[in-house]
Amino acid sequence: MLSAFYYPITAGSEVFTQEISERLVKDGHEVHVITGSWLKLKWRENINGVHVHRVPSLLIPYLSLPSTIPGMSLAALSRKCDIIHAHLAFPSGFVGALLKNITDTPLITTVQGGDLGIYPHSGIGRLFPLVSPLISYALRNSDCITAISGYLKKRAIDLGGKNVKLVRNGTDTKKFKPGVRAKTLTEKYTLGGHPRLLTVSRLVPKNGVHHLIAAFFHILRDFPNASLLIAGDGPERKSLQKQVRDLGLSEHVNFLGYVDHNEIPYLMNASDLFIRTSLEEGLGIVFTEAMACGKPVIATNVGGIPDVVIDGKTGILVEPGDIAGIAEAIKKILSSPPLLRSIRRESLELVKKEFSWDAIYKKMLRIYSETAR
Repeated sequence: MLSAFYYPITAGSEVFTQEISERLVKDGHEVHVITGSWLKLKWRENINGVHVHRVPSLLIPYLSLPSTIPGMSLAALSRKCDIIHAHLAFPSGFVGALLKNITDTPLITTVQGGDLGIYPHSGIGRLFPLVSPLISYALRNSDCITAISGYLKKRAIDLGGKNVKLVRNGTDTKKFKPGVRAKTLTEKYTLGGHPRLLTVSRLVPKNGVHHLIAAFFHILRDFPNASLLIAGDGPERKSLQKQVRDLGLSEHVNFLGYVDHNEIPYLMNASDLFIRTSLEEGLGIVFTEAMACGKPVIATNVGGIPDVVIDGKTGILVEPGDIAGIAEAIKKILSSPPLLRSIRRESLELVKKEFSWDAIYKKMLRIYSETAR
C-alpha cells in the first residue's frame, strides 16, 4: 500500500487504506503500508497487523506531498510484493507507476477527488497545473483504477485512465447507526432547540456554509425554535460568525468547533436533519454517515453527491448557492413526516447494501484477484 498519510492521521482516503489493509491481514495476507513521516511518529511500527513504514517528508506548503516521493520509491523498491495499491493518484499513484515500470508489479490506483484536481483552491488543486502530467502518467500506467463516485470515474477517464471501476468509500455502520446517545453531549455542547439542523464541515469556502446560514434565516419564520449546529473549524469561522451576528441568529446558531470523529454519531442522532451545501465535492463520506444514523440529508447537486443522495428517495438535492432552494428543501422535509420516514428507510437500505466496509472489501478482493499476475 502506498499512501502519503496513514493512521493516526485520518480522512476519507486514509480510512479506506486502513480498513482494507486490516481486513487483508485478518484474511492471512501480508500488508505493508509505505507512508510519510508526520507528527514525529515512529519510522516503523505494526498497527493491527499492518507493517507501517514511514519515510522522510517535509511540512512545507506545496512541498509536503512531493517530498514523500523519493522515500516512498526507495522503500517500496526494497520489498517484493504481488500487488501495488496506491491511494490517491498523486503522489502515491505516480510512485506506483514508476515502481510498476521498474518491477513489472500490477498497479491499482484509488482516486478520491482532491487528487484529480477537483478542488482548485486547496491541496493538490493548487498544484494541479504542475502535477497534472504526473497524475495522467499514474492513471495511464495503472492496471485498474477505483473511483469513489461516478463523477470521479469520468474524471479519471478524461485524464487518461482505463479500466476504471466504481468502489465507494465505506461507512462504519457499527459506529454510525440510529439511536446512539451520549449523556455528556449536552454537557459539552450547546445544542439548542428543535428542529435541530446539523452540518459537519471544514469551514472553507468550497463547503458553502455561508449559504446554509443564509437559508436558515428564512427557516425561523416557520420554525421559531429551530437551531443550527455547525461542527467543524477552519479559516472561514470568523466571517461566518459575523454573518450570524449580522442576521441576528446568534441565539439559534451554535459553532461547535472541531468535534472528534467518535462524537459525530451522537451529534447526528441528537439532530433532526443533516445538511451540507458544498460547492465542490468528490463524494463526502459524511453524507453516508448521516444516512446510516437514519437522518434525512439535504445536499447540493455537485460532484459525486448525486451517487449517494438520490433526489426525493435518499434525500433532497438543491443547486449550489440556491439559498431559497435550500430553505424550501428544509421546510419540505420538516413539514412532511411521511417523506421523512420514506427517506430514512431508503437511506438505511442504501448504506447497508453499498457502503458497509464488508461490501467494499468484497469488491476490492475481486479486483485484487483480477489484477494479480
